[in-house]
Amino acid sequence: MDGIDHLLSLEVKKEIADRYFGFRKIIEEDTEAYLKNIENLSTELQQTVAVDFHRLHALLGDTLFDEFLELCGLSDDLTDDFFGAISFDGQQLFAARNIRGFTRKGCLRNMFLDAYATLYRHIKEYRTSYHRLQEDHQTICEQIKLFYRKNDINTIFHFLRGLGSGHAGEDLHVNTTSPEELERKMKIDPPPPVEELLTNIPLPPPEKTIRGELKKLVTQACRQYPRLDPRQFT
Repeated sequence: MDGIDHLLSLEVKKEIADRYFGFRKIIEEDTEAYLKNIENLSTELQQTVAVDFHRLHALLGDTLFDEFLELCGLSDDLTDDFFGAISFDGQQLFAARNIRGFTRKGCLRNMFLDAYATLYRHIKEYRTSYHRLQEDHQTICEQIKLFYRKNDINTIFHFLRGLGSGHAGEDLHVNTTSPEELERKMKIDPPPPVEELLTNIPLPPPEKTIRGELKKLVTQACRQYPRLDPRQFT
């Protein structure tokens, strides 16, 4: 009977371990995918929105760009990381950009409105991905809560010890480890929330709602910077 009891205890332990570590592996894989997607979105941000901010700044200059940020409900602090991380010259920012208009002011206005439309689209796409990652993080946190509800380590610890002396629980080292130490070693911490890893960029107003104010900024730029001609950038 001892042999049968031992085989049964091994089968029970295997089933418990498969369920425990199978569930745990799903959480770990989801967490790894979540963090990878965070990294990808951060890279995408530098390649899209950051470039858009640089382009608009090149067209407006420091003072008018600050007014632009205020008009759009965007914080000055928002662009600090972007301008500190990368830099471009005019040729890089406006290479292959479509130049429309016969006068300097007309070209500047059209290029500025095109740049704003691109910024709006990129931020909207970024926010969609940002909110999707927030949902992924919430899902992972719920998975961890469910994992602990179904896999209380203390209950498993005492159950395995009760299956038989000398054999039961060897897979989880329950004969040599205290419940508290085992729980600490096997603890699953949720990954950092999106808000700690990525910038939460608010969506600026649609162009049609502030088109008049945007044109005024371009007019001011033309007056303050008489040598500013976007046709020289391409």
